[in-house]
Amino acid sequence: MAEFLPQVESGPRDVVIEKGDAGFGFNVRGQVSAGGQLKSINGVLYPPLQHVSMVMQNGAADLAGVKKGDRIIAVNGVDVQGAEHRHVVELIKGGGPKLELTLISVSRQTHERLEPTDEALTTDGFHDYGDTSFRPISVPSFELVVTPGEKYYVFKIHYDDQFICSRRYSEFVDLHNALKVEFVDFKFPKLPGKWPFQMNEQQIEQRRRGLESYLQKVISVKVIAAFEAMQEFVALESNSSVDDVPMKSHVSPNSLEPHNDYIKPQNGVTERNESSTLSVPVSESKPKQPSDRPVTVYTNLPGDLSKVEILSESCSDIGQLVEKCLNSLKIPSQKLAPYFGIFFLQDSDSSTKFYLRLPNETEMGAVKRKAASQLYLRKCVFSRKLEKELSDQHPTFSNFLFHQAKADLKAGIIPVESEDLRQKLTESFKLKNVSDTIDILHSVPTYNVVTFPHCASSVQKENPLKLSVDENAVYLKICDQSGTELDYECVTCTWSTVDDWSVESEGSFSFNFKRSNGKIKNVKMQSDLAQQMRECFDQVHAERQKLSIS
Repeated sequence: MAEFLPQVESGPRDVVIEKGDAGFGFNVRGQVSAGGQLKSINGVLYPPLQHVSMVMQNGAADLAGVKKGDRIIAVNGVDVQGAEHRHVVELIKGGGPKLELTLISVSRQTHERLEPTDEALTTDGFHDYGDTSFRPISVPSFELVVTPGEKYYVFKIHYDDQFICSRRYSEFVDLHNALKVEFVDFKFPKLPGKWPFQMNEQQIEQRRRGLESYLQKVISVKVIAAFEAMQEFVALESNSSVDDVPMKSHVSPNSLEPHNDYIKPQNGVTERNESSTLSVPVSESKPKQPSDRPVTVYTNLPGDLSKVEILSESCSDIGQLVEKCLNSLKIPSQKLAPYFGIFFLQDSDSSTKFYLRLPNETEMGAVKRKAASQLYLRKCVFSRKLEKELSDQHPTFSNFLFHQAKADLKAGIIPVESEDLRQKLTESFKLKNVSDTIDILHSVPTYNVVTFPHCASSVQKENPLKLSVDENAVYLKICDQSGTELDYECVTCTWSTVDDWSVESEGSFSFNFKRSNGKIKNVKMQSDLAQQMRECFDQVHAERQKLSIS
């Protein structure tokens, strides 16, 4: 983070900020209303000035020379001395991709003198939250710590299957509060709530999953991952490669001001060390696991069939794991394996849930790393006609479909806007009428639709897109930076117009579609789920071919 200038104070200077991938990369804080008492800044009297409260390290503002604490005199040539906060924000946001600021830098002592003590302040950030990237961070376990006079749980954080640190729930809360102060316009996921009574291990496990989901979502946003409070919270090793650890690793620790750094936990308890350099572990000695450790896969089926345990050494990849799960459930794998997959549940935008499929060629080593999140065996069929045929031919398939749909409806995975349809489904589930339930499901417009989280694309420069896939078409929907769909016409690409899809590079999925005028349009989606997008396209294509042959 760009800190205050040294003790030397300076007069007004002009800077030009070119908007980067993460926006302008700074926050502005100041009084809500206009006017106020004149105060001396560097020997000159000024009315209250809005100031820079945070600068993203290596962001656009940082590269332009903006410092934390800088006072803003003018925005794009408009004098903003004594201006209200909203006016300054509107000028910054409305000026396009290039921003010209006239600034006064102050020392830390001057900044503290000028900072109001009342609460008549507000903050706005100028960041692009659409620049996201998957980071293999997890919270796979927790541990009870007993000290003289205190007992508490710590949650162990791993990065790429390597232990890095342990954190208490209160430290997650402190991080959340710090992030909300700096990124005021970001829609944060919900943090698991505080429980006033003693929690049992099942409740602690639920909290662990909630904390893991929260951390994975917020750290996927580049500007938040680079924020100092987040970097200190995950405490990644300072000399790691920037390609391996997308955090503070490219910054020399000697260039940082002295602060409390985390050192290696002892017996699961994170201690602190007064030091001006980072001394952070990235690994922890792990007990050797038995060679035949099973992988647990959940099914949404009732009773003893609710989960299947498969010895990981008995299969080399996801495809074989699917077959063994089906065999264990007495579902004919030879005929039905193409219509099942292994998924794990993660939060998407707008606080919705999203089942993410692991590609069939995924090796079992990667599956073990995903074991921190529960794995699910799920049917994956797009065509309602094919699904009906399979249900009629195989009772075990229809039974599986029935229970999966029941769980998905309860969890909100299948949104049903029609109250009449919802009542029909609820009644059908109660009566356990499998055939009727499937028929009703096939009348729900959102059934068998996969919608991916919003991401950047080649066709919309200003806003991210959501890509949805069903048996009829590919849909492109324009969203804001938080993933909320905007009131624009949805682009619908029917499958007869779509071809030549591929994963061009890691994090980039591409496909072509023919417009109504006959011209070919190429669409590139910048997403960490590029592989899963391709799998959906492949699945629909295979089903369409099967139905055309039959």
